[in-house]
Amino acid sequence: MSEGYDPNKSRVSEDTMENFRNSPTEADLNTIPGLGKAGIKKLGECEVEDDKITNSYQLFGKFLMLKGPGKAEGQIEIACLEHMNKFWYWLKSRGINAHRSAIVRVIAEKSATFFQGIYDVNAYADDSDDEDE
Repeated sequence: MSEGYDPNKSRVSEDTMENFRNSPTEADLNTIPGLGKAGIKKLGECEVEDDKITNSYQLFGKFLMLKGPGKAEGQIEIACLEHMNKFWYWLKSRGINAHRSAIVRVIAEKSATFFQGIYDVNAYADDSDDEDE
């Protein structure tokens, strides 16, 4: 049996996946299907303060950081399979021993929706008609 990301090992139901994919992103790590209390605790435990993952946005950020350059010179972006495996192994290195493939799948599929709900232009609405003051 090969180690690494396998979407077939994800135990997230299609209903849960669909709901997560189509809902606004929330900061609370408890909203990530497959990530339980023990995993959340492990993500927050780290000697280097900047490496602690304490909210969903940071977890998405780590996922996106791992999309960085591949091994070949001049390669700008790594392939999907390598990216998913990098995130799977990163979760393993942080002590996440349960539901790694589920976590990878939900983060990857949610990322593919371009973070619906992370930015609301209406939050910056101004009552005045002046463009620049």
